[in-house]
Amino acid sequence: VAPKSPSPRAVVDAALAELEKRGVLPVPVPTKPSSSSPLPTVVADLGCGDGRWLLAACRRYGCRGVGFDVDAAVLAKARADVAAAGLGDRIQLQDADFFQHADLSKFDVVVAYLFREGCAKLKRKLEEEMKDGAFVVCVGFGLPTWTPLFEQRATGGLIFRLYTRRRGAGAAGAAAT
Repeated sequence: VAPKSPSPRAVVDAALAELEKRGVLPVPVPTKPSSSSPLPTVVADLGCGDGRWLLAACRRYGCRGVGFDVDAAVLAKARADVAAAGLGDRIQLQDADFFQHADLSKFDVVVAYLFREGCAKLKRKLEEEMKDGAFVVCVGFGLPTWTPLFEQRATGGLIFRLYTRRRGAGAAGAAAT
């Protein structure tokens, strides 16, 4: 359901900048926050691969992150990169299928780089679990029937879309429920 290639860094940077601009991510932190710092933003990366989304978000914004992937080899590299960055207290990586094991209600931002059929399946999961006001970043394909708040073609031509869900308000993102 997902490509084996990682998101280009230009896409990661542009999407995180857009989330910051919208107030979803705090102003970048100059240094690594202490473990007692308030961390309002929790990011999930579904199919995290090498962990680049979580590493960038946690390093720049001091948030927490959880990554899900089923490829043990890429997770081993991601875990090594997380340890080398000193972010083991902020980033948790799970060797798990996110469709079966991720509770999306726990996250403020969900990142996914999936093929069209993966996005359709994710849409159903998001509609069942996503908390009101949370944001979704989709790289490549979009979520069927959801209207993006923002869409950008990053350097290299890959598109990312930003969505949110506001239950009952009919706002951009999913239909009101």
